[in-house]
Amino acid sequence: MLPRAMLRMPEHDLARVTAIPVSCSDGLGTVVRPFLYGLARQVDELESLATPRLADNVADLVGTLLAEHTGADRTPQHDDGRQMLTQHILTYMEQRLADPELGPGRIAAAHHISRRYLYKLLAEHGYTVSGWIREHRLARCRRDLADPTLSHLPVGAIGSRWGFPGPAHFSHAFKAAYGISPSEVRTMQCQGPAQAR
Repeated sequence: MLPRAMLRMPEHDLARVTAIPVSCSDGLGTVVRPFLYGLARQVDELESLATPRLADNVADLVGTLLAEHTGADRTPQHDDGRQMLTQHILTYMEQRLADPELGPGRIAAAHHISRRYLYKLLAEHGYTVSGWIREHRLARCRRDLADPTLSHLPVGAIGSRWGFPGPAHFSHAFKAAYGISPSEVRTMQCQGPAQAR
């Protein structure tokens, strides 16, 4: 139900929790369960408000729950420096998603490492540099396409503001990732929840 990129977890960790029940009777589950039930009870009202920011927060909370379940946050002591560097790199990329010049060379130079080492660090977490950037840019575009306050922006402008070089490239990448075109997402949003059903 959530785009994988929004969970901000390595693929190998996501694979460990796919189709696996997660307890809601201990740990973070005791907080997440009532929160999600509350959202479900108010889903019609929330859909009419179209709250993409809330969707991001829900994804973060679910991702944190899954990370707790996989033990992803518990890393060996000797890996702390490497893990910290990887986290700095991911944060750097996240903050610069809108920059069309964001790429391996710039990222590696900003962290004083070689491209090869950059590729290795991200590969350990199940990512490629370009794949991570593309997935996160597309997730931001999808969020913006569903945001009624941005409905005045052309679809191509949404892609452009998140670093895609042109409308055709953006549309192709979006459809390949989600099976639906950006224009169709925008149309569904304009119809509203009731009509879309």
